[in-house]
Amino acid sequence: MKINYIKELNSSKINLSPLNFWQAIGITILFDIITLFLNKPTDIFYIILNSLGVVTYSGFWMWISTALSAAYEFGAILILIIFLNNRNNKVNNINTGFKLRKRDWVLVPLLIVSYILLTYGWFDYILYFFPTGNTYEYVIEYLNSIPIVILLVETCIMAPFFEELLYRGIILNGLINRYSRKKAIIYSALIFGIAHLNFPQGINAFLLGLIIGTVYYYTRSIYLCMIMHFANNFLVNFVYYPTSQLWTNILFVLLPILGLVLMIYLFKTLNLKERSKEAINYIINNDFK
Repeated sequence: MKINYIKELNSSKINLSPLNFWQAIGITILFDIITLFLNKPTDIFYIILNSLGVVTYSGFWMWISTALSAAYEFGAILILIIFLNNRNNKVNNINTGFKLRKRDWVLVPLLIVSYILLTYGWFDYILYFFPTGNTYEYVIEYLNSIPIVILLVETCIMAPFFEELLYRGIILNGLINRYSRKKAIIYSALIFGIAHLNFPQGINAFLLGLIIGTVYYYTRSIYLCMIMHFANNFLVNFVYYPTSQLWTNILFVLLPILGLVLMIYLFKTLNLKERSKEAINYIINNDFK
C-alpha cells in the first residue's frame, strides 16, 4: 500500500519513536550524512564537467544542482521517517484532534511578523558582538553569489519545507514522545539553533524554533510551520534600517513595543492551549461513548 508519509506526518498518523536530546542531535547528523552520501555522484559529475571546461557555476547548472539537492534532501527525510516509524505502537489519536480555522492560516504567520518587529534593531546590535565564524561568512558569501531567483527558491521554499519536516515533523515529534511540552520545545529549538553552526543565525533560529515549536505542539500542523518558516525567510529580505539617526532611534523603540503587543494579542486570539484541551476532551469523551 502506498503511503503519503508527508501527509501522514502532518496529521500525526505516523507514530515516531521517542527520542532523547542526544538521539535527536544524532538524527540531524544522520540527515546530513545521508544527504552528503546521496549527493556524492552529483559532486563527482560536476567535477568531471569542470575538468572538461564546462562552467557549472551558471544559471542552468545551478538550477540542476538545486533540483537534485531538493531530491536528495527529500530522500533523506523519507529514509528517516521510515527508520523512525514505530509501527508496533498505536498512534495517539489525541494528537490529531486540533481543528484549524481559516483565520489561523493568517494569524499564525503574523506571529513571525510580530517576532521580526520585536527583535528589530536591538537584536542585531547584540548579535554584532558575537563571533560569526567561518560558517557564517561562507553562508553570506554563498547567498550573495547565487542568482536572486535561486536564492528565493532555496531560502523560501526548500529551507521551510525540509527543515520543518526534519526539526518539527521528526525531531520535535520524537522529543514530545519522551519529554514534557516545555522540554521538548526547548530541546528542539536548541538543536535547530545548533544546526546553523554559527552564533548569529543560531540564536535567531533558537528563538524562532521556540515560536514555531509551540505552534506545532498544539496544532500538529507541519504545513502551518512551513508557512511560518517561509514568512520569516521571505520577510527578512525587506527589513530596512533608515539612514537618519532620529528615525533609527524612534523605530528601535517603537517597533519592538509594537511587536510585543502584536505577539501577545495573536497568542491570546489564537488561544492554542485552550483549543487543544477542547480537542483532547472531545476525543476522550467520544472514545468512551
